Amino acid sequence: MNMIKKSNLKFSRMLKLERIMGADYHFKNMAFLKIENIFNRILQIGIFVFCLTYISCRQTQDISEKIPIDIEPFAFEGKHQPSVMILGVFHFGDNADIRQEKHDADILSKKRQQEIAVLLNMLKEYKPTKIMFESDRIENDSISNVQYKKFLSGEFDISKHRSEEYQIGFRLAKMMKHNRIYCIDAMPWDFCSNVDMESIAGATSYEKVQQSLSTQRQFERLSRYDTKPLENLMDSLKNEMTLVEYFRILNHPKYSEKITGTYLTGWTLTGAGSNYFGADHWANLMRRDIRIFSNVYDISDFDNEERLLLIIGATHVWALKQFFVVSPDFKYFEVNDFLK
Repeated sequence: MNMIKKSNLKFSRMLKLERIMGADYHFKNMAFLKIENIFNRILQIGIFVFCLTYISCRQTQDISEKIPIDIEPFAFEGKHQPSVMILGVFHFGDNADIRQEKHDADILSKKRQQEIAVLLNMLKEYKPTKIMFESDRIENDSISNVQYKKFLSGEFDISKHRSEEYQIGFRLAKMMKHNRIYCIDAMPWDFCSNVDMESIAGATSYEKVQQSLSTQRQFERLSRYDTKPLENLMDSLKNEMTLVEYFRILNHPKYSEKITGTYLTGWTLTGAGSNYFGADHWANLMRRDIRIFSNVYDISDFDNEERLLLIIGATHVWALKQFFVVSPDFKYFEVNDFLK
């Protein structure tokens, strides 16, 4: 306000001078006044913006001061933070999934065995200290380790066994000179007790399961996203690519997100408002994954340097990655950084 008063005072003084000095002085000083007015306006706007910025910063500071706790992620506390890497795979052997794959990867063929050797050399660069795979911990860990010790001594021949447990897990563990392997799965079978599972036991596709449990309206919603082309394409690509090329796709973050999205759009609505089969099924997938995470957590050694490698079905990668990334106790590595 003082600045405006001073400006007005100058203006009145100049009017007096104009009367004395004549027209030339008038025009020269009108130009000067315009420049001065523009300058004053800019100065006023600058002061206004400064005041707003100060108030905004102060409010932000006040808000942060009102938060009574530290909301930054926990920092790791311990001697050594384990590293974790997940190799998402398709199951080399027969599996009991509702979605049956049509194309056989012929894992035991000479060509595939050479490709597995290339894959193992790439994974070896990660320098894993423990190798874990999708087999039930309670039921199979001791059995698998008896087999592994026989494999090391030459008493157990894996040349006729297709499973990734043997073809990747056993062989890589031997290359790394490990004295044991680890089973980390924990399948929750006690779910959907209110659903007549026998009525859908013969179902050979997700669509049949959905049709048997959903209303027509629900099924129409589920059918908006046709996942079959993706499933068929991925199934056929196994025989058109090397294993390393195929695993790069299976373990790409966008593929993990997309395949997880197909479960969300394809299962969760099933039985909504009645038996909630789809939501319960999805919840049990998460229940299984968090059990797997808990097994890895339990097996990890925080007193020594650990580099953990999980070999597991690709549909588990997305959820497990979230658990390891947000946990302060693990450092996560992307497997595709090694599949080069």
